[in-house]
Amino acid sequence: MCRLIVLMFCLMSGPVWAQSTDLAFKSGKPGEFTFDTGRFTGRLVAGEKAQGLVSLIDKASGVELAKGRSEYGIFSFYRLVSSNRRWGGVMWEWPKSATLLPDGGVRIEWPAVAEGDDVHPADITGTYRWTAPDTLDVEATIKPHTEIPRLELFIGSYFKKDTRGHVYLAPTRHAPGKPTMVPVDVTPLTVGTYLAFPRDLAAAQLVFDGRWELGLHPVHWSVTRYMAGPLAVRHDAHTNTSLAIMSRPIDCSTLYCSYNQEPPDGIAGHYSTYLSLFGRDVKSGETARAVMRLVVRKNESPADAVVIYEKYVADER
Repeated sequence: MCRLIVLMFCLMSGPVWAQSTDLAFKSGKPGEFTFDTGRFTGRLVAGEKAQGLVSLIDKASGVELAKGRSEYGIFSFYRLVSSNRRWGGVMWEWPKSATLLPDGGVRIEWPAVAEGDDVHPADITGTYRWTAPDTLDVEATIKPHTEIPRLELFIGSYFKKDTRGHVYLAPTRHAPGKPTMVPVDVTPLTVGTYLAFPRDLAAAQLVFDGRWELGLHPVHWSVTRYMAGPLAVRHDAHTNTSLAIMSRPIDCSTLYCSYNQEPPDGIAGHYSTYLSLFGRDVKSGETARAVMRLVVRKNESPADAVVIYEKYVADER
């Protein structure tokens, strides 16, 4: 009898969301899906001018952690680029369909387009699933109809005002040590540019092969260090919340982001993080796959995300 009482007490005193969590997306307006994980509520959108998690609200505080504008989302499929070429315009304007899956996930599909402003030779999918009340997993696949050399699928994430960016960087040849989380603070050498952290020399060469000078919104990047792994954190000091974006090293060739500056200029005020997936030749008919994760934790520092990232990479091997 005593053991039964103790067991009942343990169950009753556990986290509320552990008893009532529903991680499935729900259908809303056309091209829109809502969620309530017990800890966060919000919307996933696959619209003509918006894409990704356009809203991510902390239920305890009521604070919006996403950018809070309908055209900017977390895990927004943004650009398809290759050697000296940018395919089509921004991906949220491409023809697409969105489907609620039986397991509560959402799949967005962009078929290849043969002609017009949005021409591109690949079938692309993005699948979103909440796998824990604070964890969103995203899978990206691409199947070209022709070989695409040095392909990058560019995934953008945009966060609330005043979040501070950090990235996981490798030590340098002249300053050896351990990989560390480093705040991406502006310097006189990087002001006026976005920041790029490639995984190796081959990835760094892609940054400067001409692809980012083409099409809508050309970008000037600064490369300063290699990443230790594709892990970036936006930290909100007001709520002491860390939002960690991560991928597997094999999947992400370069980590890109805006810098920290107070008061923010046009770049710092973007509060953005980008994962550039693949960074390699993808053959005609080949299906290339990459995975990404968002983990949102309170009362944890950006450095704490390294443990989460290392477990994620180990589990995804």
